Amino acid sequence: NHLSYTMKTLTTTLLILAVISAEGCFRPEMAVPDRVKTPQPKDYLSAEQLPKEFDPRNINGINMVSVNKNQHIPQWCGSCWAFSATSSISDRLRLMTKGAWPEYDLSVQNIINCGGAGSCYGGHPSGVFSYMQDEGVPTEGCMRYQAINMDCNDMNRCRDCTMGQGCHAIQNYTKYYVEEFGSVSGEENMMKEIFARGPITCGIADPQSFKNYKGGIYKDETGASMISHAIEVAGWGEENGEKYWIGRNSWGNYWGENGWFRIARGINNLQIESSCQWAVPKVPEQRKSAEFRSHELSLRIKDGCVDESKAVTEEVVTSPLPHTYLTAAEIPKNYDIRDIDGVNYATWNRNQHIPVWCGSCWAQGSTAALSDRINLMRKGAWPAVNLAVQVVLNCGNAGSCMGGHDSGVYKFAHDTGIPDQTCQPYEAVDHECTPENVCRDCNREKCWAVKDFKQYKVSEYGRVSGEEPIKAEIFARGPVSCTMTVRQSFVDYHGGIYEEDDSEILAGHIVEITGWGETEEGQKYWIGRNSWGEYWGEMGWFRIDMKKNSGIGSSCGWAVPIIDF
Repeated sequence: NHLSYTMKTLTTTLLILAVISAEGCFRPEMAVPDRVKTPQPKDYLSAEQLPKEFDPRNINGINMVSVNKNQHIPQWCGSCWAFSATSSISDRLRLMTKGAWPEYDLSVQNIINCGGAGSCYGGHPSGVFSYMQDEGVPTEGCMRYQAINMDCNDMNRCRDCTMGQGCHAIQNYTKYYVEEFGSVSGEENMMKEIFARGPITCGIADPQSFKNYKGGIYKDETGASMISHAIEVAGWGEENGEKYWIGRNSWGNYWGENGWFRIARGINNLQIESSCQWAVPKVPEQRKSAEFRSHELSLRIKDGCVDESKAVTEEVVTSPLPHTYLTAAEIPKNYDIRDIDGVNYATWNRNQHIPVWCGSCWAQGSTAALSDRINLMRKGAWPAVNLAVQVVLNCGNAGSCMGGHDSGVYKFAHDTGIPDQTCQPYEAVDHECTPENVCRDCNREKCWAVKDFKQYKVSEYGRVSGEEPIKAEIFARGPVSCTMTVRQSFVDYHGGIYEEDDSEILAGHIVEITGWGETEEGQKYWIGRNSWGEYWGEMGWFRIDMKKNSGIGSSCGWAVPIIDF
């Protein structure tokens, strides 16, 4: 009869809900494949770079985490997967922008409605990151959390409502995206990811003792191992010799330590070190704080971009060196290729670290010097030439994204020649040396090697050192590339005349030196171009004291371009 059918249906529904509830809100079967584009911190950071403690709730006295949430109100909803993912992204955005306005309070309800990553019966954080990469996610101001499953339509993506007239869909609103996302596991790898780029989300078991947690360093003694919940791991610490993770839950501020918790670290308690995910928010470089950019640079340049094993000792010198025929009286007190009688002869600025990190300073500094010399020798005539750094990486045999030496670039330019960047754009990766990877063209179906293209060569090349010989070389024939030592203070440089101090030495580096100057007080300085983007230093350039010079002047490379066009 009808009553019997209704009871059976109700019983079946309750059983299904019980099974779903037992599985928890973290659903491993709903994970999506990683989409990793750039080297991960676990691949380029060393354990020595990690601090003993790291807590984004207190970075130099400033809170860098977003507000706490409660997934279970206004009613129960198994959306931990969405809360852990959005809180980790919101916190990364705060870290990257030093907490600058606006607040990034991402809409969990939008994700439940349209993300395809789960529902109130569970999901997976990687699906959130996939949705953010493909579609983008608005803030809570578009779609408030209601803790229910809703259909995906325009109204349930972003809405506004009017008294007496109902609600309507909003079409023009801001969405936030991620560049890439992936997985990480293991204590040290997790620490590297968090320290370099911010909080992560992890799956954990959640036995009753965890649900009852009130404070302190939690440690499960039962061996609970079925991952059924997702939380954010934001940092770590140590107390009385006991290591712990710092985590954020989504069960309200009245749970745990004001919504947060500490759990034993290094023993995979509750499986917290076995299944974690991360994503890199898409933030315009101008929105990143100077502190975060310095943090990124400090971590990435630790191994340096200079490989002395690639240095070329031979020189090809066929004409008198400028310092042998120019006197000190003939060299001006100030010289800057960006302003010679009101004309700029410097070519475009560089950033070796995009679209991905690459230790190519040796190729950037040398090709910038050559490009500028070509422009100077041709008096700024059309066409401007910007040599292809990627071809040097692919075929120059002078180094790789793990480092190299500028002397090898000049030898390559002498022996083979370098095309301009319209043959091969900078990709910041190491490719094999093939005709297609020297100069290519593509249509919708395929790419192929271009056979007829110009390679720019040099007639001679060598090394120069010392203040007066370097000035003479630059004044007579154009910029040079020079080795230097990078200290933390140079990474943090924002402008003015840099003076080397005793801060931590991070790495070796190669830059372009294009001129010099002297202040009214008599302080002499070099003018240089770096390859870390225009948001570093003085629009990508710098001035450095000639005495406290980080080694600039001890070894510089030069080459004379052949002007046959």
